[in-house]
Amino acid sequence: MTNNDPAQMTVREAAEYIASLTQELATLANRNKLDMLSYLLEMACIEAREMARSQPAVGRPARRGARPADPL
Repeated sequence: MTNNDPAQMTVREAAEYIASLTQELATLANRNKLDMLSYLLEMACIEAREMARSQPAVGRPARRGARPADPL
């Protein structure tokens, strides 16, 4: 991630950041035998990684409620 200001992150950067945080939290939950919480966090991590992969490397900052543009 190149930008530490969440308001200026691209969609890809935001998804990568969320993936990183949820992976750490899933590990913490797993170590403490919080099985369901660990599972849900792992699923969130996988979803965030998939979203990051589907976004271009460079783009406009993520906005709340923003939808991707329709392809032409």
